[in-house]
Amino acid sequence: MGSHGFTCDVSSSSAVEGAVARVAAELGPVGVLVNNAGVTRDATMRRMTEEDLRTVLEVHLVGAWLCT
Repeated sequence: MGSHGFTCDVSSSSAVEGAVARVAAELGPVGVLVNNAGVTRDATMRRMTEEDLRTVLEVHLVGAWLCT
């Protein structure tokens, strides 16, 4: 069967929808999902900006929710 890689911005619902459509068109319906996207910011909580925190939450939480 081999392996396939698809990329998208998991914090964007339209990007996730497009990726799922691409996968379905090329390989058929999704049978297994591994939520494996993640980002980090090289800062302690004291140095992390609100923007940094929002980026991390968008990818880790919103991204997992959108993909699922």
